[in-house]
Amino acid sequence: MRPEYKVDRRRRSLFSAAAGLFDSSENPRLVQNRSVRTLSEQSVNCAFCGEAITVVVDHSLGDQEYVEDCQVCCRPLVLTITVDSAGDAFVSVRYENE
Repeated sequence: MRPEYKVDRRRRSLFSAAAGLFDSSENPRLVQNRSVRTLSEQSVNCAFCGEAITVVVDHSLGDQEYVEDCQVCCRPLVLTITVDSAGDAFVSVRYENE
């Protein structure tokens, strides 16, 4: 015997919309927002060894600053990310104690 589950139709439609399981005529704004780029890879040069490294940038967080180790020499780099009004991200790299 299978248990019965009560389905909340409002919640189901919300989850369907969040998962992108809807027709564009239902909510064109949600379809449009799905195409917004939130992650990108940026290539920068390490401030210590000069090697090109790839970092992943989350555009949805806006301007940010964090420390990430160089993938080549393992030294700490401070990455400053600036996101302009068009959603393009610019990354600058500096020494941790600069």
